[in-house]
Amino acid sequence: MLARLGNEVVGYGIGWFVLDELHVINIAVRPDWRRRGIGSKLLRFFLSTGEAKGCRRATLELRASNEAARKLYEQHGFRPVAIRKGYYRHPLEDAVLMVMDFGPRSKEEQAGLEVQDGVVSKG
Repeated sequence: MLARLGNEVVGYGIGWFVLDELHVINIAVRPDWRRRGIGSKLLRFFLSTGEAKGCRRATLELRASNEAARKLYEQHGFRPVAIRKGYYRHPLEDAVLMVMDFGPRSKEEQAGLEVQDGVVSKG
């Protein structure tokens, strides 16, 4: 996902969807364009796409020292759940694993059933 203003790229986001999980790989905004909501828009794109695809959870890692990113993710419902020691190189640094759960799914969805026109069936 690219964030552009005219022909100028000011940010980007990378993520992947695996089964019912979204993993945010990277969200980056050019330093001269930070603190203008671009990172939030990129993240919201991934979260809304993940929810539309039926994801149950979103995960990501970030450098333990990256307070700005941590605040951004917390504002969007992520919470820290673990530390990955020595995850980053150059420089060596721990990663904080953060998770956000999407809203609860119906009992039919949890059982792998589909509801269409009031009829419940196995997908």
